Amino acid sequence: MNRPNICITIQDIQRFIGILLFTGYHSLPQERMYWSNDSDISIPIIWDTMTQLQFRNLKYNIHLADNTKIDIHDRFYKVRPYINILNNKFQQFGIFKHHLSIDEQMIPYRGRHSCKMFINRKPIRFGYKSWIFASSDGYVFSFDIYQGKSENKYELDGNVIIKLLKALQKPNYHKIYFDNFFSSFKLLSYLKQMGYFATGTVKDNRIEHCPVESIKVVAKKERGYYDYRFEKLCEIFVVRWNDNLVVTVA
Repeated sequence: MNRPNICITIQDIQRFIGILLFTGYHSLPQERMYWSNDSDISIPIIWDTMTQLQFRNLKYNIHLADNTKIDIHDRFYKVRPYINILNNKFQQFGIFKHHLSIDEQMIPYRGRHSCKMFINRKPIRFGYKSWIFASSDGYVFSFDIYQGKSENKYELDGNVIIKLLKALQKPNYHKIYFDNFFSSFKLLSYLKQMGYFATGTVKDNRIEHCPVESIKVVAKKERGYYDYRFEKLCEIFVVRWNDNLVVTVA
């Protein structure tokens, strides 16, 4: 705590986190409204749990990391312990689903931070971009927050996949799915070598000279037309077909 004269108990911390979770799905325009006595927005469960002053003091002073042990390479070092705790909890019973997906998700945020992003034409345009590793029914096993581009032979997007898949104990027990933001021929080759089964849509410039018919040619064909190739060395199957748009999957 920043102020040693504030008396806080473990129960206060638990109540504070509970209110944060509650306000995550019961949204009001302003924080102070959660303690309002107005009949149309009154929430007794909040003001019976903690006063507004107690909540603000906790919010202002609470820290999740030791500032004397700063990791200058991690822009989220102040919340990293909490992220690690959550990921450990998500995986406490193991990763028990066969079909898994990796995708990006926006966490809404309009404050100031070097990692805050603006992505046009998205439902949530301002916030943090996060990587989500989840089951086919939506259960999240792991997540991380995007901090900026990093150098890697599989590029940033492939590096995300490789990092998240480290949590798997038995690669050949699972099937991984992702979209064309992540996938490439190099990444699929690497995952094959590591024993993973993977499927993803692929951008045209990432199929490494695969001789399927070009997008321009396929787009002129009738809907449902397709062309495919099979790479025997890495056992990668590439198919391109004409739908509303031309789609390539590997």
